[in-house]
Amino acid sequence: MPLEGLDLASGMTLRYAGPFNPSRARSPSDYMRIAESGAFLRGHGYSPWYPLFGDREMDPASLDIQRLTLEVPAGWTGVFTGHIVSRDTLDGWERSVWSAPGLSAWDAQLSARPWEVEQVGDVRLYALKDAASRGAAARVLEAARRWDAFYRERYGGGRRVGSDLHILQMPPFGDIASGNVIGLSEEQFRDFEPGSFPGRTLAHEMVHAFVQVTTPSEDPIHAVVMEGFPSYFHLPAMESTLGSGYYREWVAGTDSAYDLRRRTGVDRRGNSLPREIPMTAIPAEDIGVWKDRFVLNDRVPLFLDWLRRRMGDERFLVWARALFAKDQLTLALFEESVTDVLGEEVRSALHLWLKTTEYPERFRPPR
Repeated sequence: MPLEGLDLASGMTLRYAGPFNPSRARSPSDYMRIAESGAFLRGHGYSPWYPLFGDREMDPASLDIQRLTLEVPAGWTGVFTGHIVSRDTLDGWERSVWSAPGLSAWDAQLSARPWEVEQVGDVRLYALKDAASRGAAARVLEAARRWDAFYRERYGGGRRVGSDLHILQMPPFGDIASGNVIGLSEEQFRDFEPGSFPGRTLAHEMVHAFVQVTTPSEDPIHAVVMEGFPSYFHLPAMESTLGSGYYREWVAGTDSAYDLRRRTGVDRRGNSLPREIPMTAIPAEDIGVWKDRFVLNDRVPLFLDWLRRRMGDERFLVWARALFAKDQLTLALFEESVTDVLGEEVRSALHLWLKTTEYPERFRPPR
């Protein structure tokens, strides 16, 4: 209904109810649900559990939540994106109050489960109560604390809402990043070691908020920024804690895997891959086709490693921080930022990397 002429000075109350179940028609990873085991709700584009006002073309809307009260059954712990103001339990309910000014609709993550909470500084960890989860908690906390410090120092504040970081042990397919809320699926959490696949998953999910610069969805660089950047920029942080050998091994393995995928058209399980297209030709609506499979998770990181080798380690990190500080990023601005450091002579190489699928030997990392 039109809102023109209505007096909303005293606020507005909306009430709605209904079942909320995961969609098996879309994907097994649609774990979003409200059930006896917990509540797992994500924001815009996943599970719109909140009313949203704005133009349908907003990309996305800003929620700008000044105060949100979350009530869950006692024994559960509720978590929302943003800053926690208070938490208490009364009359069989846990009540937490949150604020999230400037929150993007993409990042409105709401979760509740029977977690235990541990905290080190601004990092809060929400783990299940079994022995394996409790045993992994200290390892997760320490790695997260060190990587978070690296991201803040070298990449800047990013778009994370609030200074605190919430890390949740989630159900299967719950590896997510929503502002300052990070999810790690149950088994990955229990098997966590900093240099393992669960370690890379946590570092990767944490870096999203620091490196995803606002980019128009129609711009050719959009997919690279949204999913290509987070596929690489966790690696310097992991290198800072695990050593340069870890980084070189990852780059060499990615180079070999990318080369094999290009030649065979299948992944390591024998599944067919999408036809390779230039990284700047991936439309926003088709990011999921290449995300974590091809181009965005191999060619883009290899391109960024190539830039690092050309610039040198320190100059590369300075360049990256300036890039992430931009209010908005486009392909033209990205190319300009690179030529400002490496000179106009790099434009022909940028063309091959960004706008073709060519992978000449001179681009490949040392072997």
